[in-house]
Amino acid sequence: MNTGLLNAVLVLAAIFFVANTVLFIALAVAVMKMAQTLKELQPKLNAVANKLDAVGTDVQKLSRTVQTTVQGVGERAISVASTAQGFASLASRQAGRFSPALAAAVALFKIISTVQSMRRPAPKKD
Repeated sequence: MNTGLLNAVLVLAAIFFVANTVLFIALAVAVMKMAQTLKELQPKLNAVANKLDAVGTDVQKLSRTVQTTVQGVGERAISVASTAQGFASLASRQAGRFSPALAAAVALFKIISTVQSMRRPAPKKD
């Protein structure tokens, strides 16, 4: 058998074994550091989660307040619209009551202006 080839294969296997062992140790160290970092970040993450819960509660309270305000404004707007409709109806009835007298007054003014224009002498041209 070829001892040179066998030695090369053994050396190559040894190199791969050592590299695998070194990489496994490096991976184990990286995992331990990552676990330590997560333990250090855990209180900060809990604080952020608590703040987010508080903000969510505040937003819910604010949305309830806004909803109540909008309902109040809507009810007032409906009340104002009803009042304006009442005023418009009243004004319409009043205008309907006085419209014959108003039409007669306008007709009278037209008759008077026509009569006055007929009485005036024509302007003289020089």
